[in-house]
Amino acid sequence: YEDQVLVQSQDASVAVILAEGEVAVSGEGVSSERICRLFQKVRSNNTIKAVVFRINSPGGSALASEEIWREVMLTQKKKKVFVSMGDVAASGGYYIATPADRIFAEPTTITGSIGVFGMIPFTGQMLENKLGITFDRVQTHNHAVMSTNRKLTPDELAMVQEEVNGIYTQFMERVAKGRKLSLTRVNQIARGRVWTGKDALKIGLVDELGNLSDVITYAKNQIKDKDAKVLYYPKVKEDKFGAFLKMIA
Repeated sequence: YEDQVLVQSQDASVAVILAEGEVAVSGEGVSSERICRLFQKVRSNNTIKAVVFRINSPGGSALASEEIWREVMLTQKKKKVFVSMGDVAASGGYYIATPADRIFAEPTTITGSIGVFGMIPFTGQMLENKLGITFDRVQTHNHAVMSTNRKLTPDELAMVQEEVNGIYTQFMERVAKGRKLSLTRVNQIARGRVWTGKDALKIGLVDELGNLSDVITYAKNQIKDKDAKVLYYPKVKEDKFGAFLKMIA
């Protein structure tokens, strides 16, 4: 993908920001670096009156999800933001949807998965038994090193669990605020469980069932301009051979 240059024009338009893949700080999926940059550009373009955020993601990095959440939230304060869920918008994919004015899902969309987990691999025995590699260490404090070549102590596991619990609480708070639900209610429907779009509508995680075309039509109606242009970001890079075929077609 490449970022499309947002050109100011006289005509009102609806921006469709596409987010597909795993949520991460960088890379080819739902990169917070790229998605945040697109929201910043869209937010500063006065001809764009509404944003459709198309999400097809199983989630990923908690940090990247929070970064994207913030940009969606800031954009929603200036423009209408509507979410269109694809096949899946779960975990971090749902996290980044919560600031929207309205969330649309398809009946078979997999969403929810409001939960957090963390993993720290243990490679010590493998390195010693298979490769004959052992480790000695000198450290200033018991918690100075959380190395993969030894198992975590009970205290270290408790520290990691505390961090996971904190992120989970923040996740629920984001959902509660965006969906106008109590924390108690969010906790009842969270706990990592997944829901179809149809069931998510019943419990308040989404507002309406519909596909991307339905959401774009809704956005145009909300800005009272059925002829508004629709701009997609980012645009897909086209190779030279593909461009040549299009030119001669």
